[in-house]
Amino acid sequence: MAKEWNDFVSTLPVIQNIHVPRLVIGKGRIIIYVFADASTLAYGAVLYVQSISEEDVSTRLLCSKSRVAPVKPITIPRLELCACVLLSQLLEKVLHSLTLRIQQIMLWTDSNIVLAWIQRSPEQLKKFIDNRIKIIQRLTKNCKWNHISSNENPADLISRGLNASDISSKQLWWYCPDFLKEELEVKPVDFERITSDSDYLRCITPRGDESENGNPPGTKAPRLFCIPNPGKGKSLLHERIFPPF
Repeated sequence: MAKEWNDFVSTLPVIQNIHVPRLVIGKGRIIIYVFADASTLAYGAVLYVQSISEEDVSTRLLCSKSRVAPVKPITIPRLELCACVLLSQLLEKVLHSLTLRIQQIMLWTDSNIVLAWIQRSPEQLKKFIDNRIKIIQRLTKNCKWNHISSNENPADLISRGLNASDISSKQLWWYCPDFLKEELEVKPVDFERITSDSDYLRCITPRGDESENGNPPGTKAPRLFCIPNPGKGKSLLHERIFPPF
């Protein structure tokens, strides 16, 4: 631990050599891209502004926000959900600060599970998820959510950490993924194809007398999960004992 800390401190003077362009927003149409990611160590969100004119398309880093993961162990899907809440709050603050007309806002996460939760009615989900999905849906109701792979997600650099000596050379961090440097057409996520237990389990909270973790007090009752059935276009309810997300 001491060696890691000393190595980190030794790289801090390199920050003096990092130059951040002051001109972020150019002429033309404005699009905002926001990315979220989480790991067992931290979670965060990063926001970019794209300016599209007849002469040029420029995309620049505007701001970011991060949080240390809770000391109490929490599952990755729930951490990814917390990252999306942070994304929503960061976006709200930026929109209140900008006086420009924004043509489009696109939000990105590499968690299909969180994307599926966002599509649901919050009341059908566990209380922890319910509360956070309500915040996300309220703050991003006019925005478009999309999926991105982890290796193209600039917020991955927040969740995994980065030394000061490495950050200046990370083009992904300063200018976002290459595929966003031009005008983009995004295909919608096909939630009907997310069918495996590991990819997509929606926890349905039984209403009534239950403890904080969702089980009746003093019992270990099976959880109810809703798993989509692409063949029939309906959902199947399965009683299975799984750790909650």
